[in-house]
Amino acid sequence: MKTRAEGISIKRICRQAGAIALMASCALPLCLPQAQARPSAGSAARSFAIAPGPLADALIQFGYQSGLQVAASGALTASARSPGVSGTLAPMAALSRLLSGTGLTFRITGQDTVQLEPAPQTAGSAIQLGAVEVEGMNGPSGGANGQSAAAHSSDPYAGQVTPPTTIASKMPVSQRETPQTVNVVSQMQIQRQNLVDLNDALRQTPGVVVAPYRDARSDLFSRGFPIDNIQIEGVPIDISTASNGPLSPGLAMYDRVEMLKGPAGLFNGFAGPGGTVNLVRKHPLDVFQVNADLGIGSYNDYRETLDVTGPVNTSHSVRVRLLESYQSTDLTQNTTYKRNLLIYGVAEADLSPSTLLRVGGSYQRLAQRSESQGLAAYDDYTLLRLPRSQYVGSPLNHDAYNSTTAFLELEQRLGSGWQLKLSTLYFGNRSTDIAGAYQSGAVERATGDFTYFSFSGQERIDQYAVDLHATGPLQLFGQTHQLVVGFNQQHTDDYLLDGLGAGLATANLAQDLAHLPAVPITTFYGGTTYADRYSLYANGRFRLIAPLTLILGGNLSWWRGIYDPDPANNPFGSTRTADSEKAKLTPYAALVLDLDRHHSLYGSYAKVFQPQTARTETNALVKPVDGEQFEAGLKGEYLDGKLNAALALFQITERNRAITDPLQPLSGFSVPQGKVRNRGIEVSLSGQITPDWTINTGYTYTEVKVLNAADDGATGNVDGWEPFTAIAPKHLFKLWTDYRLPGRWSKFSLGASLYATSSYSTVATSGTLVQPAYTTVGARISYRATDRVTLAVNATNLGNAYYYQSIGGVGGQNFIGDPRRILGTVHVTY
Repeated sequence: MKTRAEGISIKRICRQAGAIALMASCALPLCLPQAQARPSAGSAARSFAIAPGPLADALIQFGYQSGLQVAASGALTASARSPGVSGTLAPMAALSRLLSGTGLTFRITGQDTVQLEPAPQTAGSAIQLGAVEVEGMNGPSGGANGQSAAAHSSDPYAGQVTPPTTIASKMPVSQRETPQTVNVVSQMQIQRQNLVDLNDALRQTPGVVVAPYRDARSDLFSRGFPIDNIQIEGVPIDISTASNGPLSPGLAMYDRVEMLKGPAGLFNGFAGPGGTVNLVRKHPLDVFQVNADLGIGSYNDYRETLDVTGPVNTSHSVRVRLLESYQSTDLTQNTTYKRNLLIYGVAEADLSPSTLLRVGGSYQRLAQRSESQGLAAYDDYTLLRLPRSQYVGSPLNHDAYNSTTAFLELEQRLGSGWQLKLSTLYFGNRSTDIAGAYQSGAVERATGDFTYFSFSGQERIDQYAVDLHATGPLQLFGQTHQLVVGFNQQHTDDYLLDGLGAGLATANLAQDLAHLPAVPITTFYGGTTYADRYSLYANGRFRLIAPLTLILGGNLSWWRGIYDPDPANNPFGSTRTADSEKAKLTPYAALVLDLDRHHSLYGSYAKVFQPQTARTETNALVKPVDGEQFEAGLKGEYLDGKLNAALALFQITERNRAITDPLQPLSGFSVPQGKVRNRGIEVSLSGQITPDWTINTGYTYTEVKVLNAADDGATGNVDGWEPFTAIAPKHLFKLWTDYRLPGRWSKFSLGASLYATSSYSTVATSGTLVQPAYTTVGARISYRATDRVTLAVNATNLGNAYYYQSIGGVGGQNFIGDPRRILGTVHVTY
């Protein structure tokens, strides 16, 4: 992990966050959370088993068993009771029976959504079923042109701005019911901000810091700790294994990005305290549709995407989706560039009314020349102020990456509301660095001299993962509870071959910095790391009394790792090692208390336990990361679930995080960081304030304290050294909003974004490197020329602020942020 340090306060950001917190006092109807399935309103019959009881509980079960999303005012369902329903019925017939005697009826508002309302009555007081009305599918909650893929997608939540998430429970649960902080970057936001990859999405996510590493690759941090795992449709993948950094997944093939803050070991096994990310793929639609995007922008930015989907047979039981995306752009520095290609394909078939099979894969390729290792700084701990166009390196510098995925998913409804899901995933990552020249030492203030080195690298990572889990309801003591039980396994092969040049070369800022002579590569060293993780997990949501839910869970995990040095490239005489961790239980507990139909209080406890492969100078394995998080907060859900607000207080304690040995920084040895405590506050607001006004914003306050920097025998550490502040600025505020103008101006939409951070710094024994507080602002204007064509112009960093997006130290890893960029786009749908 890179060495970083703490920032200072910004009062203005605090005032902005206070304004956001006040919005959480709104009071609007409740949108009931529902489950992920493959629904179609009024379609094939299904098996239902819902016991008599409170109507609110019955509707939750109906959602899980039918896959339909039911919206209802809490006042309508508060005291109503349902007679229940059982047997094989069409979803609409089952819902009619559930509502029998309640005085309510329903109205179909979409392919997968219904709205409850009081049933009209005749003159004789007999209840009369209201007219079934299907509203338009192209509402404002859809994509770039207001079109909602959810209307015909096997993912009932595709295109939604505030969808239920599965990242914390394996069951679709609303953000209000999730006792940890959850953020979602929706398809609307991805399209309207022209977000290209996962790094772009997380830069827009409240509380997350994206620290560039070789441009396309980045270190990801949440609440001051690394994000070590991502999930792809709930299947965990370890991204901490990549020594050279993994290629950031392209967003064109994903519908949305879900982010869970804090420990995520419940379903990921050995996972760190930073949190996890879940990428939800785009699924095939059961109607033919073509979407095309073209973009031209500054810095020779050319991009295009073609997305084709639809059924392949008359019954629509087999559906496919094919997508291709390409971007070619110059980077900020002269002679630097990026060429990114993505191809994605998926097919799914209804094998039976209760069985869904989905198979697919993707290929992503990136070729680039970038300011690969960042810039050095002056030896007096002052950041360089080179022109942003100045490239420092060799013409030989070149990076190439390839990423491949293949997956198979099988979903089986078992009856009585239970569902079984099997997911398998292959994730392969290849990276190659061509030998060039990279700064590696501080620049002498008096002379402008600095040193640089040459490096080459090749890495081949293959990960195989499988996840099998079952979800369903349990009737006990007159209440309906929800259970998840499952198993997952990950296997990783990671071959790394690095090459170093013969010593350091010297250069000066006054010379031609773009043509530094490369140093010949003379030393190669490499090896393969094999790792296996096995996990058994279970999680239950138990309704203790009507307003109180207890959530209990645990993950029992095993781990083993083997390192085999490459016999042909082993100049340091490394030996084979084999390590393992026996069964370790990671517990989880939480309470959620519904205060009224809009607000809930929650408190949660999560444990951290994460084995590490780093070694000390005695060749001993650094102890596993150990820690825990306590989080408590208030959540609000308004406008039938279309708007979410949250206020969270958290404390994370971590011990033993492996860091580079500060007494031997070039040795490759590590020491445990010791005990670190991180306390903070997070406030967020996301969703639709009105059908025409969408927002995603959040403020995070983080305070890090090193309690014992020399814990567990880490005598090489420096007491009081605080490497967290460059990855956890004390204040961080992010905002994105988009508004469609009213009346005759309704074809126009205006958008804005803001990123404001307090200062952050890297501390060493002889000085502190500081990036002062800064703010960047973005804007967007779009025009809907026809129902099928939308034109837009986006601008980022409108004020052209000069800042370092991340800092690493005087020797390098300091990356200047992008200047002003403008991009024009055309979106066409058919």
